[in-house]
Amino acid sequence: MKECLSCGAPAYTTKSRDWGNYCKACLNFKTRYGFRLTHEDRAMLDANEECQICAETEGLHIDHDHKTNKIRGYLCSNCNHGIGKFYDSTELLQNAINYLNKYEITS
Repeated sequence: MKECLSCGAPAYTTKSRDWGNYCKACLNFKTRYGFRLTHEDRAMLDANEECQICAETEGLHIDHDHKTNKIRGYLCSNCNHGIGKFYDSTELLQNAINYLNKYEITS
């Protein structure tokens, strides 16, 4: 079986000469985000097949830094949307944590 030219996973041949031999994940990722997964990206993702925030294993999305296009890992839909709503800002997320802690009900 052929290997994906981008990440090394098992690939299939596409009819478009622009794409060559790529796995489905790399084709989808390239189409959506404009860059391909590397061998290192694929190895890191395969080693961590759960949400990096809540450990969910279903409905995972590949998360990446929108400025650098660096792959960060898998996130579930909820966590992915959550950090997206805070514009990937650690300052805004810390403000949210402080807000929740301020109004936390203690037993």
